[in-house]
Amino acid sequence: MKVLILGSGAREHAIAEAFGRSSRTTEIYVSPGNDGIGETFDCVALNGFEEICSFCKNKNIDLVLIGPEQPIAEGLSDYLRQHSIRVFGPSQAAGAIEYSKAFAKRIMTKYQVPTAIYRIIRNRAEAEDILKSFKMPVVLKADGLAAGKGVIIAHDLAEAYEACNTLLRQDCGQDGVLAEEYLEGWEVSLFAICDGDNYRTTLFSQDHKQLHDGDLGPNTGGMGAYCPVSEAQEYRSSIEKAILEPVLTALKEENCSYSGILYLG
Repeated sequence: MKVLILGSGAREHAIAEAFGRSSRTTEIYVSPGNDGIGETFDCVALNGFEEICSFCKNKNIDLVLIGPEQPIAEGLSDYLRQHSIRVFGPSQAAGAIEYSKAFAKRIMTKYQVPTAIYRIIRNRAEAEDILKSFKMPVVLKADGLAAGKGVIIAHDLAEAYEACNTLLRQDCGQDGVLAEEYLEGWEVSLFAICDGDNYRTTLFSQDHKQLHDGDLGPNTGGMGAYCPVSEAQEYRSSIEKAILEPVLTALKEENCSYSGILYLG
């Protein structure tokens, strides 16, 4: 099997190594990759949908695995499938559950999946009235992809207005900014490998997003992570039954079944 992995991070490096351990894999390419990946695997520069598609046709690629969310949001998986190239990754429509927080909230609300109370703020004029309705602190989130830096916890109204305006200027996503009820507790991450009908969940992991020690400073794309998280294991079944399964069912009901790796943040 010939595989093309799209991405340039440690995630794609680990995926390439996993494919490399399979006796069924004959060739592995990573685009764009990085210097570390390039020590073991062939890294290729591919720009745009057509170039990726042409590479797959010329090299007889059997499977494309898309790592980052941005190509999914742009519709790459749909484009490759339209050209009869097998892809591991969700469609653009299904992928919105990850790349659009507003879409995810609408799905969870419609299908009664537990989630924090929220309101959507589309412009500065709406911000004042909406933010006044929330108890402080309040969580402000850019609707779309922001490289892990689109979340701000504001502790008073003045800080909330400033944070909201900052996120609106970034123009991340079609639905502006989400104002969300602040929920205090410890965080854990879980991934689900889905084929549209079935799923298997991975080990739990936990990452540290704030820039400084002691949960201080602005959010980042991630300062480090560890796995497994034994304290979370007792919650696996309830997370699968109350969150994962209803979301997968909801996406199927919305005619966009999810196939790929779903991140339960």
